[in-house]
Amino acid sequence: MSAPKKQADGFRYYNVWAGNPKGRKGDPARCAEEISPNERGGAAHCYQCTRKAVVGEFCRQHSPEAEAQRKAVAHARYTRVTRGWQRAALGREVIAAAMLWRLGTGTLDALGAAVDAYNATQEPE
Repeated sequence: MSAPKKQADGFRYYNVWAGNPKGRKGDPARCAEEISPNERGGAAHCYQCTRKAVVGEFCRQHSPEAEAQRKAVAHARYTRVTRGWQRAALGREVIAAAMLWRLGTGTLDALGAAVDAYNATQEPE
């Protein structure tokens, strides 16, 4: 989620909803992140993170630097996995082109193009 904005009195207010329009005043010594519970209908009743604020206004888990680092790691993992899927698909194309060439219905140029495309996806050493 995110941290609610500071009000005119300098505090953040959590769990603000139609049934509780004033909300609950936040503790400045704790992390400023607003957390949603993992239960049915819990998204409407958010609360302040219970961890101690150590990185500015946030705990180590909710600090913007830590979130950016986790996002970068997840993106690198996604890129690595999708590259593997693409390489596997190109490998299947090489096998199909080789089978067609061996049967006499495919050309050597088509096989060479498939092998070149497969080799282009190889990781640099």
